[in-house]
Amino acid sequence: MAAPIDLPPAYVWHADEDGQHTLLLKDCPIVTVGPMGAGWLIRVVLKGHGIEPLEYAVRSLDRGKGWAQRWVKQRERMVARACGRPVEPSRPLSSTLGGRRKAA
Repeated sequence: MAAPIDLPPAYVWHADEDGQHTLLLKDCPIVTVGPMGAGWLIRVVLKGHGIEPLEYAVRSLDRGKGWAQRWVKQRERMVARACGRPVEPSRPLSSTLGGRRKAA
C-alpha cells in the first residue's frame, strides 16, 4: 500500500455515527468516505471552480482515506480557494511519496 499523504493540520477527518468519514478543511467538507455494500464509496462533495462531482468505490476505509488525501493534495490550492481559505500548499506531492529531487 502507498505511503500516507501528509496534509496540513487544518485538514481533519470527522467520523459520523453511521460510519461515514468526512475530510474537512476547518468546517468545509471536501470528501466523504462511507460504507456501501461490501466496500466503501468516496464522494467529492466540495463544489468550486474546476472541481467536478465524483464518486469512486474502494475496498476499504483506509484505501478510501488514502485516495481522498491524494486527491486533495493534488488540488490543494483549488480546494483551499473553494473553501474560502487561500493557503499555500505544504510540500510538493512528490516529496510526500518519496520522490527524488534534483541536486542543485
